[in-house]
Amino acid sequence: MKIKIKLNINRIIHDPYIGWTILLVFAFILTVALVIFGIYTYRNMNNSLSESGGSIHQDQKEIFDTNVFERLLKDYNKKATDHASLIKAYSGPGDPSI
Repeated sequence: MKIKIKLNINRIIHDPYIGWTILLVFAFILTVALVIFGIYTYRNMNNSLSESGGSIHQDQKEIFDTNVFERLLKDYNKKATDHASLIKAYSGPGDPSI
């Protein structure tokens, strides 16, 4: 007994069940492929980090520069005081409908 699979284009185009089935199958295949690619990339990154011995070396220069940080804090404090003085110095009406 032979089973004939007849491909009818009109049925494929107009039947929503077949359309949704095809859509979900392709979405599932794409999801599985992306998950496999993510796992592959994650393992490669872990392997390359473990082979290099990590990224922190003892002989590196100081990463955190305190002088730059102090200048940054001074700049932000100046901006904060300027903003506060602008808010205090406002002399317009409190109610815009006046």
